[in-house]
Amino acid sequence: ICSKNFLPTSMLFPISGNAFQSRRFRMQSEMPLSRKKQLWARVVKEKLKNQASALQRVGEESSAKRLNQMIRRVRSGDPDNFEAQAARAYWPALMGKEFRRRQEEPGANGLLNYGYTIIRSCMARAIVGAGLHPTLGIRHMGPTNPMCLVDDFMEPYRPICDLATNFLLAKNIREVDRGAKKALANMTLLELPSIGGSSTLFNAMTDFVLSFIESVEKGPKFLISPGLPSKISFSGLMQSDA
Repeated sequence: ICSKNFLPTSMLFPISGNAFQSRRFRMQSEMPLSRKKQLWARVVKEKLKNQASALQRVGEESSAKRLNQMIRRVRSGDPDNFEAQAARAYWPALMGKEFRRRQEEPGANGLLNYGYTIIRSCMARAIVGAGLHPTLGIRHMGPTNPMCLVDDFMEPYRPICDLATNFLLAKNIREVDRGAKKALANMTLLELPSIGGSSTLFNAMTDFVLSFIESVEKGPKFLISPGLPSKISFSGLMQSDA
């Protein structure tokens, strides 16, 4: 359920349904800070990688190169806040120098809000389905935020919505009308590259969440990268529904 600015205000979740839920809740609550920092650094690297790929899609090679250089410098916990540094280079290159990311504003920001809500809800379902608690985050720790882990894990997927919004703006679609909603909702149908070849957004998120669980339970490993849809998959789907 969204507010008038298309920001989520309520979600419904089952309180049971996964056989490992109790064990995984305990795993989350007992996770050492050092492991959280390691995993957050990996999330940041995946986000920057996809942001760089998004910039390459729109011909911003120099800005993409700058983000790729940042990836190699991200340390455990991202103490240098390369996530924010990347954002300062990313948004002007993708949306234009005049753009400012402000959730309360309409236009491009409204489209981003709506698209992020879709991505957030998909990730929330993947997290709950895997028996994790969406509130127990690794980086986001807001005392009033019930979706801290969701907000952690959706970060690498935001560039998918950014590209969708960029496409709609190029077609002079600036309002969150019925056509824009349908186009953004169809992000869930896009084929993303995966280890097995390709998968839907929800399946890719499920793989990402399960790789997180394995990293915590069995020792550090790389989180499974979500990647971005191919140009053909992305543009074809958006063109047919926008």
